[in-house]
Amino acid sequence: MKRFGLVFVAVMLAVRVPAAQDLERLFKAAVNNETVDRNCRAAIEQYKKVAAGSNRALAAQALLRMAGCYQQLGDIQAQRIYEQIVRDYREQSDVVAQARARLLPKEPIRGSGDHIVRSGSDTAWGDGRVSPDGRYVSYVSYAGPKGLNLILHDLVNRSERALTDVDWNGGAVYDSTFSPDGKLVAYGWRTYGTPHVEEIRVVAVEGNGIPEPKTIYRNDQFSNFAPTDWSHDGKMLAVRATLKDGTIQIALVGIEGSFRALTTVEGWKAANKIFFSPDGKYLAYDLPLSDTDPRRDLYIVAADGSGQTPIHDPADDVLMGWTPDGRHLLFASDRNRTVGLWAVPVSEGRPAKESPVLVKPDVGGMASQGLTASGELYVVKESSTVSLQIAPIDLDRGALTGPSVRQIYRPQTPQTPAWSPDGKLLAYAARSASDRSYIAIRDLESNRVRELHTSLLYIPHLQWFPDGRSLLVHGRDIKRRFAALRIDMETGKENQIVSGVNQRVQISPDGTKAYYTVGGDGANRGLGTVLEHDLASGATREVFRKPGGTGSTHLSPDGKSIAVIRTPPLNGNNSGAARTSTLFVQPVAGGQGREVTVPTAVNAFFGVDWMPDSREMVVAGGSPARLWRVPVNGGAPRRLELDIRTWGIAGGIRIHPHGKQIAFFTGDEAREIWALQNVIPSPAK
Repeated sequence: MKRFGLVFVAVMLAVRVPAAQDLERLFKAAVNNETVDRNCRAAIEQYKKVAAGSNRALAAQALLRMAGCYQQLGDIQAQRIYEQIVRDYREQSDVVAQARARLLPKEPIRGSGDHIVRSGSDTAWGDGRVSPDGRYVSYVSYAGPKGLNLILHDLVNRSERALTDVDWNGGAVYDSTFSPDGKLVAYGWRTYGTPHVEEIRVVAVEGNGIPEPKTIYRNDQFSNFAPTDWSHDGKMLAVRATLKDGTIQIALVGIEGSFRALTTVEGWKAANKIFFSPDGKYLAYDLPLSDTDPRRDLYIVAADGSGQTPIHDPADDVLMGWTPDGRHLLFASDRNRTVGLWAVPVSEGRPAKESPVLVKPDVGGMASQGLTASGELYVVKESSTVSLQIAPIDLDRGALTGPSVRQIYRPQTPQTPAWSPDGKLLAYAARSASDRSYIAIRDLESNRVRELHTSLLYIPHLQWFPDGRSLLVHGRDIKRRFAALRIDMETGKENQIVSGVNQRVQISPDGTKAYYTVGGDGANRGLGTVLEHDLASGATREVFRKPGGTGSTHLSPDGKSIAVIRTPPLNGNNSGAARTSTLFVQPVAGGQGREVTVPTAVNAFFGVDWMPDSREMVVAGGSPARLWRVPVNGGAPRRLELDIRTWGIAGGIRIHPHGKQIAFFTGDEAREIWALQNVIPSPAK
């Protein structure tokens, strides 16, 4: 550690330090190199110069981003720089918190040798597997320079290798799994077209560069294929095959190209993982308890399709896999209030008479990456530092007038938090330790939080009704269906307002009408017609047709206008495009709309809110990120000098009804891959 510190200091001394006034410009250029041009090596050299400057706040930011670049390159220097930030920049609390969250521990954290093998923002979402020998982990990269590509992470030398190479228009990868000998990886693939064609492909693990894939099965009647396990004889894949109507088939796909559905199930995220028993006779998976209860139960189905056996329990049970001897199913469960790792004895595809045994207590929510041949269980755990914060703000001066007064952890992002009409309560979507979504309602005076559980599993939009006693909740339910519900605060009773609308639903200030967009799916994304829906009569009226390429609708507080934003796509294909956005403001009553040009690229979906007087909007964006006040009735947009680079602007912002506070997100989404040892129960004496 000391040796690295001396080397790093020497490098810094060798770097020509720019003048103070040039540091911001250089930092901006480095961020552009990293995020737009995807040239991490060039960005690293620029970050070094910024880190050598006298602006400690900017230096800490530069070091954090430089470490992130090294991490993308698979370079172990990332960990050393994170250590330096934690050690030397203690006054930069936000940056230190992010660096600490990305550090790998030097020693195993939990007993019995459990340890983290990888961490970071692009680690995994639980869509891959560990190889049988424990050498590799596969995962889909959601933060890569091009699109959804399959990545192979070498756990020994900490290097990364892409197994696919496509941009956002070329295709997309789904779940993956290793062959029993670890030499091949099978993965789900979408080829874009009309219609999309879903495929299952196989590639070799060994070699350099992008391997040539072999397609073993393809079908345009499905919306995706997710191979999650490979039979021990190497002949069959266990596949979660999603039909276009949202139902799911648990299927066996032969390496020679055959397809056989064993059973059909319903439920969003049903059967996330399907695992073969070691003898290949059975498959295990978990399913939601019901249409309205997202807690899960375990199931076993015979590989010949002859029968399905449930393992019911009044708890949330998530499958982890079979033990190598096939005598137990491992699962995570909250049956003891905290999430533990449990094992249920099984025999001939049915639960044995013995009760489940606790293998490891208090392991937290996790998604299985499968077991190695030696019996180590690899799992993905949430390690996000994202928090929803509330701070006093002066939007005339463009400055926070004090520190954040609340730090609210484990929020769902993105979302639109909702202030109550009197500004005393803040409602937001949060996640439990087992990753179930719920609505948190925080009283700002007492700081007490009330939990409101709903039938929706994903909640991007919230709004209070004007009575202050009920909430509009818009999102997706367990069957992937979009719905807007009115939920009574006292009773929790749900009444459906609108169904089948996948874009933001909003309520008029008097609570009598809903506004939403229809017809903006697929090839028409960004278009669509905005409707006014009378909640009493059910009658609808067309308000206006959205311009192409625009984001979410935003109803003004007075209910008289709806705004949408068009911003250039932030990808490498148009890095030379003009960086401006257009704000379209349409009167709800009808008539000529207005257009306002914002001289930077701003977020068109969540980083947007109206000022309480409905005369201006606050939008976030640009590089470096800033807030902008945009008059909607004339006048030039004004950039506020408040530095919001640490804000997660795509997560959402919300202005208090009195205009003196703002709710916003900070921190990074991140996950950890853990290797859990000693997970096989001892034989009964």
